[in-house]
Amino acid sequence: MWFAPSVWHSRCRGEEESIPLFRVIKRQFGYVKTRLRGLTKNTAQLVTLFALSNVSDP
Repeated sequence: MWFAPSVWHSRCRGEEESIPLFRVIKRQFGYVKTRLRGLTKNTAQLVTLFALSNVSDP
C-alpha cells in the first residue's frame, strides 16, 4: 500500500511525541525492568507512576 509522504510524516510525528514521555517516567522513578509480581500490582505501579509524573510536570 502506498501513502503520500505527508501521511507518513504525520504518523511518525505522533509516535515521536509519545516516546519521550515514557522514557521520562521510567528514568525519573527508576522503572527500568518490569517485575512480574501479578497483573494487579503492575497495573497499580504504572498508574502511580503516571499520576506522579502528571503532578511533577509544571
